[in-house]
Amino acid sequence: MGDIKRKFEIEQFSDVSDYHLNFEGVGSAFYVWINQQFVGYSQIAHSISEFDITEYVHEGVNAIEVIVLKYSDGTYFEDQDMFRHSGIFRDVYILKRAKARLNDFKIETIVDNESNTATIAVDLIDKQHLENVKLSLFDPAGSLISENIVSDYCKFKIDKPLLWSAESPLLYSLMIATNDEVITQNIGIRQVEIKK
Repeated sequence: MGDIKRKFEIEQFSDVSDYHLNFEGVGSAFYVWINQQFVGYSQIAHSISEFDITEYVHEGVNAIEVIVLKYSDGTYFEDQDMFRHSGIFRDVYILKRAKARLNDFKIETIVDNESNTATIAVDLIDKQHLENVKLSLFDPAGSLISENIVSDYCKFKIDKPLLWSAESPLLYSLMIATNDEVITQNIGIRQVEIKK
């Protein structure tokens, strides 16, 4: 077990923003306190664990405490042939985001081999207080293919798409722009099918 205590400062607290504490990798499980208030627990070692800490932080100096456990019931689900060392092994950071923001989106690629086209469908699943979002699609060379301002769903059609493979890992880029932030998502176009 490890007990880690640190201090961090929020220079200007904003009422129009939310604050999220992100752990990119902690093994095997951990508890989090901010300013001596329990925030949460996670046992996801190799993916991001995110906590909304808006109600626990204030302007000025804040205290964080993390208790890391070496073993949990999740340890055996993530079982690999390796030495077991517990602790924080990836980045930890605080993300300040506007309350009006995009929380979740889904991207689906559809390849039509007969017409030599591909479609990239973008579904803005969870928008908080956002009317419209600007979507810009770029090819692997960085050239703009198309731009759209959408409220919830959009399709981009690509003629003669450059397909992703391990030998040729070509990626398209989708820029999702709101008033306060830009999210870039790389997209590999590929279709895998199993047929009888």
